[in-house]
Amino acid sequence: MTRLPPDYHRRRRGPRRGDDYDDYDDDAMSGSARRDEVARLTSTKSGRAKLVLSSAAAGYGIGTFLARSTLPRGAADTVGPASAALFATLTFLRNDYGELSKSLGAALVLVAGRAGGVRRRYPTKSHLKSMLAMGRRTPFPPLTSEPDDEGVVNENPWTYRPRARRDLPPDAEGPDPEFSMIKCAIAAAAVGGICGSDLPLIPSWMGAAGGAAALAFLSTLRSARGDLARTAGMRVVAILTELLEVNNELGVAGKAATVGGKIFDRVMILDRKHRIKDRLTAGMAWAFDKAQGAVKQVRSDMEERRG
Repeated sequence: MTRLPPDYHRRRRGPRRGDDYDDYDDDAMSGSARRDEVARLTSTKSGRAKLVLSSAAAGYGIGTFLARSTLPRGAADTVGPASAALFATLTFLRNDYGELSKSLGAALVLVAGRAGGVRRRYPTKSHLKSMLAMGRRTPFPPLTSEPDDEGVVNENPWTYRPRARRDLPPDAEGPDPEFSMIKCAIAAAAVGGICGSDLPLIPSWMGAAGGAAALAFLSTLRSARGDLARTAGMRVVAILTELLEVNNELGVAGKAATVGGKIFDRVMILDRKHRIKDRLTAGMAWAFDKAQGAVKQVRSDMEERRG
């Protein structure tokens, strides 16, 4: 006969008045051992409200981006609010859709909270002052190489290596920042391309190419402008790194893949029942034929007027 531990029945019935609560394991007594950011936010009323609002913000951003990429501007403006309301509602569901919505909201909260640390690691105030001739230049990345015989330190961001703590000067405010010139240039080019694509009066592709080339070149300058561009580029790199860490913590990509698979399966089921793909194909072919006929009619009218 198996001998039970002395406190077996007490643990089975759960804690009661007069018991020592330190003897109980919270994970064993609770139905779930979940301790991620979603569980922390949903444990309080203010946290739940913050999670709903952040999920709505994430839904608004996703819906607006997808709508503007595929729909006319007038129709795309209504998709963002509808997507925000949908994601906020999904946070109350206990299924894969709700998990994805809550994870996106929690990820947004985490990234927003860690953005302050990124700003402190890569400050831009001193570079702006130097550009406006209101202060001395603070090279970024900092000068870490040894001076030559003439006392001149070689400033080359491509060969920067952060110093170990034992090699830092006594008056150093902290450890040397992490910096990669290749990552910085790529981030600067990406930001320049995104900003340049929205410029008026010029084609989007031309503005994107020009903006990417301009910011990438600016990040290589050894001046206050270059310091500012490199600092901004490393901010982007740091934020992307935080996003990857948050994804590893919350598993957002895996949950998105699960939801995407479910949506795809349901779409395929509906397509088999109602032949949606065939109807869409027929509708597009009809619209193309109508447009082609209208073009031919316009050409024939123009030829008749010329004749």
